[in-house]
Amino acid sequence: MLVGVDGPDAAGKSTFARQLSDHLDCVVVRGSIDDWHRPREERLRRGSESAEGYYRDCFDYEALVAGLLDPFIGGAASVKTRHFDYHSNTPVSDGTTRVPAGAILLFEGVFLLRPELRDRWDLAVYLHVPESVTLARVVERDRVLFGTQDAVLRRYEARYLPGQALYRSEAHPLNAAHVVLDNSEPKSPQVLVWRTAVVMSRPSVAERLAAAHIDPETEPVAAWRQLREVEGARATVVDLYELVAGRRGIAGWQLPVAERHALARSVMPLVWPGFSTTNGSERTADTIQVVDYDPSWPKRYQQWREVIAVQLGPAALRIAHVGSTSVPGLLAKPIIDVQVSVVDLTDEDAYVPPLEAAGLQLRSRDDLHRYFRPFPGRPRDVHVHVCTAGSAWEQEHLLFRDYLRTHPEACHAYAQVKKQAATRWSDDGIAYTDAKTEVILEILANVVTRLSPGTTTE
Repeated sequence: MLVGVDGPDAAGKSTFARQLSDHLDCVVVRGSIDDWHRPREERLRRGSESAEGYYRDCFDYEALVAGLLDPFIGGAASVKTRHFDYHSNTPVSDGTTRVPAGAILLFEGVFLLRPELRDRWDLAVYLHVPESVTLARVVERDRVLFGTQDAVLRRYEARYLPGQALYRSEAHPLNAAHVVLDNSEPKSPQVLVWRTAVVMSRPSVAERLAAAHIDPETEPVAAWRQLREVEGARATVVDLYELVAGRRGIAGWQLPVAERHALARSVMPLVWPGFSTTNGSERTADTIQVVDYDPSWPKRYQQWREVIAVQLGPAALRIAHVGSTSVPGLLAKPIIDVQVSVVDLTDEDAYVPPLEAAGLQLRSRDDLHRYFRPFPGRPRDVHVHVCTAGSAWEQEHLLFRDYLRTHPEACHAYAQVKKQAATRWSDDGIAYTDAKTEVILEILANVVTRLSPGTTTE
């Protein structure tokens, strides 16, 4: 789990992070943006009093993501927490830290909600203080660094305060943070904004094996199968990757793509009973990309709905827009998901030839549904899922869609997980889907508790 504490200079981020760490009942790995500066000649290339230089050039975000954030969320045994010593203007030769099982990363610093970082945080806290408070604090804190009070004020009024203003105007951190606190009085911070965040610090795979009384020396695939028997859908393909990778001292995402795909295919019949794919339906160049909501998606659905309705006629008892593109405001892969309900799923002659005549190839079968997508070589702009009318599959997808449409906090939580999954698993569609399992199951559990007996959806 990654927690970011953002805010302007002298907002009290370090103190807040330290106090938060002391109150958390788990192992905490600390980090600071101050250890990820660029060399002096790069960060001051626009001039020592440049506000734009402060915001755009000061920190090495690519190194931060590659050295700390991605490895940590990927389950690495050790990560780099220090990259560059700006005092001596030299790289840090050994800034690695061991990551104990179940640890969270608590990272503090300025500009943490800029576009290249904002989707990384499971929980983002922004400490707001007025500029007058910033100036009062830095006069005391930075007088030794800059020499005189006038020098401190001149530097902040020229570089740091305008740099923060540029950040707020471009990145809108107060809108992006899960929690916004007024930290003018550090002993009694006031909550300004509290948004539901995705805060799911799951036990490590090793801890879950121990809880399930599974021998950690068991061959990884066999261990995963046993874990699946205990946890059901909560034991995901991503967990399988971690078990295999852990034997080599690496994170699951560091396994070669081909090996990951082979592992996933080997257990699909257990994940989806009856699973099989069709010959000639592979698409090897596709990658996962999520984008902001597009108001044209409902129209695109209607266009596909008309095509499918004409092709299937009365065989289609219900055609529905499902998936993320069916939820206004929710980011999604730019692919329309269409759910088609039929009387008899096993009667493929009633729907496979007509859908393939519309350019939609049957990609896979399992006991619960059939999955179609455009033939290789055509744009992948639609997925069609055929299921049995009245089945649990049909109802879950409709209820999940309707819940997200009417519960903004759940929609926001789901969006955060989608962004993180797309970042980590852009080359692995199965892992991308499985990485969302925990939040999907939690949302579905909320759906069930709100349903009266016999409730259905249209």
